[in-house]
Amino acid sequence: MQRRVANNLVWMLVERGLQVGAGIGIVAMLARGLGPEGFAHIQYAQAVVYIASSIALICGGEVVIPRLVANQDPLAQHSLLAHAFRLRLAAGMLGYLLMCAFLAVTGQAVEFWLPVLIIGVAVVLREPFGIVTAWMQAHTQTRPNTLFNLASLTVKAAGVALLFALGVHNVPAYATAFALEPVVMAVLLTSFYLARAPRSRVSH
Repeated sequence: MQRRVANNLVWMLVERGLQVGAGIGIVAMLARGLGPEGFAHIQYAQAVVYIASSIALICGGEVVIPRLVANQDPLAQHSLLAHAFRLRLAAGMLGYLLMCAFLAVTGQAVEFWLPVLIIGVAVVLREPFGIVTAWMQAHTQTRPNTLFNLASLTVKAAGVALLFALGVHNVPAYATAFALEPVVMAVLLTSFYLARAPRSRVSH
């Protein structure tokens, strides 16, 4: 058990280090590829999305994980995860709608709208599908989640690097590269869990 915890810690540290390094590279490419005005637009979009994402922070891991650990029955865990997923998805959709309402009420120009709406996909996807991460943590399986994080980060970084190499200066194009990260992460987490989910039908 101690060895597994140590291995999980190592994977988490590796992930954090790679995220920091990739983040620095991505910011540098954005700043040079978009220029001051375009860079400001995408930074603004990220800030708005970050605030909207807080609305989806419902039924967090500190609530779900202890219940998963307390009840090891696969069907009971599946039922709990499905319930938490629905709550988070509803909160994420509400957060996205409120974000759109904010843009409309404040009369934001279209150059602000597009990157916010594109990057805002993360508001709907990150927390709901992140429930699988809570399930992994309850089973002390950090490595798969770390690999998924790195894979999705690689897709985003590759997208930004490709746009930069092609000399693209379009903010929505770079925003799309950012949106790929939560999409890829959601697909990987869903595939991982469904391959291990109980096959018996559960009534919710």
